[in-house]
Amino acid sequence: MITSLLSTPVIAGLAIALLALILAPLFSPLRSIPGPFFARWSRGWMLYRLWLGRFDRDLLELHRKHGPIVRFGPYHYSFNSPDAIDRIHGHGTELDKSSWYESWNDPGFKTLFSEPSVKAHAQMRRKFQPTFTMSNLVSYESFANECIALLCKRLEEIANGPGETDLSRWTLAYSSDAVSMISYSKRVGFLDAGEDVGDMWKTLHGNFAYSTFVGVFSEIHPPIVSFMKFIQRLKLGTGTPRMFLARFTSKLIEQRRAERSDEKTAGSLPARPEDSTPRDMLSKFLDLHDQEPARFTLGDVTVGLLGNVIAGSDSTGGALTAILYCLLKDPRVLQKLRDEISAAREAGALSSPPTFKEAHDLPYLHAVIHEAMRMYVHVGLPLQRIVPAGGREIGGVYFPPGTVVGATPSAVHMNPTIYGQDAHVFRPERWIDSSKETLAVMNRYWAPFGLGSRTCIGQNISMLEMKKVVPVLVSTFDLELAGELRAEGAEMQWLDRWFVGPVALPVQVRLRGSLDDKE
Repeated sequence: MITSLLSTPVIAGLAIALLALILAPLFSPLRSIPGPFFARWSRGWMLYRLWLGRFDRDLLELHRKHGPIVRFGPYHYSFNSPDAIDRIHGHGTELDKSSWYESWNDPGFKTLFSEPSVKAHAQMRRKFQPTFTMSNLVSYESFANECIALLCKRLEEIANGPGETDLSRWTLAYSSDAVSMISYSKRVGFLDAGEDVGDMWKTLHGNFAYSTFVGVFSEIHPPIVSFMKFIQRLKLGTGTPRMFLARFTSKLIEQRRAERSDEKTAGSLPARPEDSTPRDMLSKFLDLHDQEPARFTLGDVTVGLLGNVIAGSDSTGGALTAILYCLLKDPRVLQKLRDEISAAREAGALSSPPTFKEAHDLPYLHAVIHEAMRMYVHVGLPLQRIVPAGGREIGGVYFPPGTVVGATPSAVHMNPTIYGQDAHVFRPERWIDSSKETLAVMNRYWAPFGLGSRTCIGQNISMLEMKKVVPVLVSTFDLELAGELRAEGAEMQWLDRWFVGPVALPVQVRLRGSLDDKE
């Protein structure tokens, strides 16, 4: 009976298909590109390493061992050389995002981050760009100032109390409440409570984990979403984490629209841009919607705000943790930064807290932030793109249409041809002492916020939050590594879930002074 079954056309066809699947990688013109053995046949290797939380470090080691092009899947390749980055991510390229990004949205609902098409993304980005410009940052500073004051109050309480804390929790609380203030004029309350509020962090991290893992096999995303929506209709669950966040954002939008409607009915118009009252992004987005509802829809309002919440919390919090960790690991750099801050303060060029312009004019602060974000880049996966029709030659190799290619930020940042032979060393001076030509190259391939036309639209807000708070923290507090990090050679642990986040940063907190102190 078994023999007769094996002789059927169906079984024979399956056997041939399986054999072709096994043999195809061995006869592929790209078979010489190195990578893990199992990655030749399955995306499962990527999924497994992501599950372990160290996929970014795996790719970095592969590049160190094998060079500028490595394999991480059957048709998936990572790059870290300047010429390849230009070919894949440079302005004017035609490489759309891969299907991995589909897991970041509901089917049929695209965001600035998940929209695969280069052209469609450019059109969408133009709608939001004016709200995120540097000139608009001034209107958001008071929101950050409120959160800085509350963060310092909490750290002062710790200094006068238990003395030790996980600083990564507080940097996340600060970044989460700051971006919430900028978005809605309301803190979620992380700084007030000192902990996760309403399971928002849990939901955000669930969203990162879901999208990261499911994106590896993105074809299963639509049926999962359909099933979760069915479960939600039966009131047996809350749906995917992203659905929960979308409902949270939509509720705030409806509340604000109702308030604006009441104000108009009462004859009191909302504050306009020329007024002194700080205006959050929700107000600005609703203004755009009121002016051109067909061009800037309520869906666009949701997309903009949801992008702030999802992208603006962990990324900035993780970057702040990396900055402070690097400073605490290198007393020389910390003292040099404190000296710069003290000199600016004595010259009357630094407020308390500093304005963004004042902080932006501190060259060593700028260098420290850039270098820490280079050493511990918070984007952990390759920036995956699809090779279009006709194929592309990248790094001297021809890649056929449909191949997944992309630069890996951590590997780019450790490339000695870009950042020097000491690329593995934390040295802020490289951003000050380098020639104009070298500095231009380093800036061009600095990738914490992505590369090319798809860089994060909110990067100016992130830099605003960081540049304002770092001078306050290093001037007001003496922070010292605690717990296991006290040991010689100990390193902080990180977990890769698209954003590479710190597991914990235990520190001892002591009061040092404030920016108002006169020495």
